[in-house]
Amino acid sequence: MRESDHERGEGAISYLAVVLLVATVTGALVTSGVGTTVVEACESAICRVLGTGCPRPVAAGAAPAPSPSAAPTGHRSPPRPPIPKPTCEPDPDSRWAEGLHAHNDYQNKTPLQDALRNGAVSVEADVMIDPQGELQLKHEEKEHSAGTLRERYVEPLIERARANGGRIHPGRDDPFLLVIEIKDVEPDRATDPGAYASEETLKRAKERLRAQAYQRAIEQTRDLPPDVQVVFSAGRPGDAVGRQPSNVSFDTAPAAGCTLPAQLDPAAPEYDREYAKNFVIFNGKWSDCADRDGDQEISPDEQRQLNELVERAHNAGLKVRLWGGPDGARRSETPGDFRWCFSKTCRQGTAEDAWRAQMTAGVDLLNTNHLTTARDWIRSCGED
Repeated sequence: MRESDHERGEGAISYLAVVLLVATVTGALVTSGVGTTVVEACESAICRVLGTGCPRPVAAGAAPAPSPSAAPTGHRSPPRPPIPKPTCEPDPDSRWAEGLHAHNDYQNKTPLQDALRNGAVSVEADVMIDPQGELQLKHEEKEHSAGTLRERYVEPLIERARANGGRIHPGRDDPFLLVIEIKDVEPDRATDPGAYASEETLKRAKERLRAQAYQRAIEQTRDLPPDVQVVFSAGRPGDAVGRQPSNVSFDTAPAAGCTLPAQLDPAAPEYDREYAKNFVIFNGKWSDCADRDGDQEISPDEQRQLNELVERAHNAGLKVRLWGGPDGARRSETPGDFRWCFSKTCRQGTAEDAWRAQMTAGVDLLNTNHLTTARDWIRSCGED
């Protein structure tokens, strides 16, 4: 039967009212932070009442077509804001050298103090647990210890913050980084002879010692001031992520080809936001991520790849550090003086070229053993 003009008018008014209702409810839900799933469900329900213009339902298991230009939102957004690319303004009188990372800092004659005098904003300490449960500072078991983690780093940082109103570098907003790498130690044959029964028992014994070292480090750094962030590098136990104190986080090694691990990459289907929030640094090897052909030079294509890598890490809320790059002479012992170096990595200007490539890409932490040289280079933005 043909409907009357009156009925058509009432239908139009009703339709307009419902459209306005949809717009109002949808807007309220979106601005209140309710997920898009709820909004879409409301729209679909009202649409079915109207009986017209309803979108075709998506088949079970199928994913909606993504918007190619849309930024990650909701559960796919990084747990921290994207990191802007660092900029550099020459300032020879700066109280700190932004980005200066003291690699193997405990090898300096006065660990931590040398780094702080040169304005480092990050220091690295390798630790090994001894039979008494103390964390000794050294890279190899045969080396003499440079002291313990607690006496060389934790207590001096607590005292410095107390003297500076809670800050390590007064006036600097970002926290100071204490990067700890747990080194493997061999089980004591006298106290744990069963550890050497097989490769598997030896592996498990080393894992136990590593877990003990990690737990000891957690205990000894718990009273650090809020201006110090502890970052565990290699050697953490497999079940540590997500169970650490609030002042502790981790770095991540790259995936194959020096790429961002899928669990930490918001653009990857495997992205896990809850897992990703535990990581703050992407820690890559120079020869894998920058000088890929090993010729001690950075080609335009290598620079492009490095730029893209850093940008992707920054978009995921991760700072970037590269280790193993050209850095001039190395020490003869720990601690000790630098010995003569004749390899290509020690060629005049090679270290500065590597630093410049990193500055161009926006690498956040400049990894070096030569604190004064790197400090001056950073403060001049590589112009001197």
